[in-house]
Amino acid sequence: MKKLKKILIIAAVAIVFVCLLCLSLSAQSYSGTCGAEGDGSNLTWTLDSDGLLKIEGTGAMAAYTSSRDVPWDSYRSNIKTVEISEGVTSISSSMVFWNCNNLTSVIISESVTSIGSGAFEGCSSLESIVVKEGNTVYHSSGNCLIDTEAKVLIAGCKNSIIPDDGSVTSIGVDAFSGCSSLTNITIPASVISIGDWAFNGCSSLESIIIPASVTIIGNYAFYYCSSLTSITIPEGVTSIGSSAFGGCSSLTSITIYSKIVNIGDNEDTISSTAVIYGGAGSTAEAYAEKYGREFVLMALYTIGEADLSENGNKVTIDKAEELPDAKESVLTLDTEIADKLSDKESIDIKTPVADITFDNTAAGKIVDALRNGDVTFAISDITDEADAETRKTIKISLSDSEGNNIIPASSSESNGYVLISVAFKTGLTKEDIKVFYKGENGLEEMEIISYDSNTGIVTFKTNHFSEYEFWDMTVTLGDISGDGNIDTMDLTLLRKYLAGYTITGSLNAADLNGDGKVDTIDLTLLRKYLAGYDIGL
Repeated sequence: MKKLKKILIIAAVAIVFVCLLCLSLSAQSYSGTCGAEGDGSNLTWTLDSDGLLKIEGTGAMAAYTSSRDVPWDSYRSNIKTVEISEGVTSISSSMVFWNCNNLTSVIISESVTSIGSGAFEGCSSLESIVVKEGNTVYHSSGNCLIDTEAKVLIAGCKNSIIPDDGSVTSIGVDAFSGCSSLTNITIPASVISIGDWAFNGCSSLESIIIPASVTIIGNYAFYYCSSLTSITIPEGVTSIGSSAFGGCSSLTSITIYSKIVNIGDNEDTISSTAVIYGGAGSTAEAYAEKYGREFVLMALYTIGEADLSENGNKVTIDKAEELPDAKESVLTLDTEIADKLSDKESIDIKTPVADITFDNTAAGKIVDALRNGDVTFAISDITDEADAETRKTIKISLSDSEGNNIIPASSSESNGYVLISVAFKTGLTKEDIKVFYKGENGLEEMEIISYDSNTGIVTFKTNHFSEYEFWDMTVTLGDISGDGNIDTMDLTLLRKYLAGYTITGSLNAADLNGDGKVDTIDLTLLRKYLAGYDIGL
């Protein structure tokens, strides 16, 4: 018993010793020199137990060419706050704070006059950047580090809001590189260039709007933005750098409005997952052809006074016949036509996809936007080939020079009203067709104004823009395969569709309960029908 008691005492002492040792190690601080002058002692660094890395002294920081040479390299994961004290004049290369994954805040003194590109590259947890007042070279705004005179955004973080006051005209090299926690960012209309590697590795970035003001997109600018699903390149962009959208594995579409933009001659410039949309004879089409990418022809137009046809108090812009096979039309309305469109009763835009007539209120919203810059009208036929026999889908948008929707997706009488006429199927009746608006809450049925059975033209009225679906309701419910029978083949097709597979068949026929969507309720109804129950088919 005494022997056991002795062993327990020794074990307890050992445990206490280990705990004290751990506490000692966790409370340990580190220090050294990091200056560029002489033996480097002009600057010192200390990293305390709370994760504060403080750089103090007078003069410039040493320029490190390798991350391993940085004196706090072994303790990067310990760093939570960086404070550059008064007297320090420079922050050197991107190696200094590279991949400090737990760094959350940076404070820069007024004495710093030089900061290397990518200074905080890979600092994925960074959420606060502050430059002290009195700094004559740099300032901070919206958690962005900005070169004041050059108007270049040097570094950003996951909480950055780029100021829209004109203080930023360029997003610099590596500005957001490795910021894997960044989910969205708005680029203001003052920005004219996006630098090399600017958003490299922003793997959580899901969407971004490039404003019409941008002319240059640098090399690797959006490299490995693996959550980005679509991107639109405005007409004013003159250069897309090498590998700018390489490694964007979720990118399904890239729309390039300019016909002459220089695209980096590299198969990785645009991710192989993306369908490329562009104009006939454009550099986008040439790129797609060279690297074997899917290309969708767009009708691209810049609309000036010569394109306007006036008839009393109405104006027509007719581009329906110039490229009749185009699946998408993009019309850039020049700001100079604002006066010509002012006070018009209606504006009618004719395209290969649809005719759109804006009433006086909606036309007024276009004119108001034109006073501040060009307006872009885009309409596309995005019908799934598998549904083409019984369904058609179109998408419409109208945006100002900053990419804001002039007629938003939400319904409001203040938007004015628009008549949309689309060629669907001939030989039907008005009652055989349904038109749905695709909104946040699913499909919303629209009122059909008229239908011409000879031309197949369906006309409806709306006051909001998004996606619209046209359904042929004459199909036999349950006969998904279209072979005239309702059987297990149809059940198999429905199961495959709900499992995420692409099927050849009618989704209209699969909507057994008529709620505008195909889901497990329809699957249950079809199973009951095949089991002999009366479900009203």
